[in-house]
Amino acid sequence: MTSLEYILKLFEVSAKQLHIDYVKETPTRLQKWASKNKPPFIALLDLNTTGALNDAQNNLITYDVSFVVVSDNKRDPSTEEKEEIEKEANKIALQFLYLVKQNQDTNLNGWTMSEFFRDGSYLGIGKGLTINITIGDQQDYCDLFCNDSTKIIDCNS
Repeated sequence: MTSLEYILKLFEVSAKQLHIDYVKETPTRLQKWASKNKPPFIALLDLNTTGALNDAQNNLITYDVSFVVVSDNKRDPSTEEKEEIEKEANKIALQFLYLVKQNQDTNLNGWTMSEFFRDGSYLGIGKGLTINITIGDQQDYCDLFCNDSTKIIDCNS
């Protein structure tokens, strides 16, 4: 299992433990998915990867991940209802974050939560959650271990 596969599985299992739907979609495709599925749900919208060499033996991969946590799709809630729905989304996001942080193979470096707004589409009421998480590279390099063709490149040939 690669590091990416591991991270995606961690998110899926964490949402499953909360008994809510989890989906990985683009923002455009999420609109279609959300019209067919009822909240609450957690949607992974963006995943960026960076790598840093900690030392020669330990390649760490860091993921910047953006989610939306939608707790209700009520169209015209009162101010009080909207506040209660946002509190529920906040609770779900923090519980999800807690479960992700429990994983022993990853390190959660930081997170932010924000108001959730979408221009031109409506997914429901919720929160945006962004996390920065690091995992050791789990890619299988066995087939490449003895390949030394890139160690020295002869530019004169």
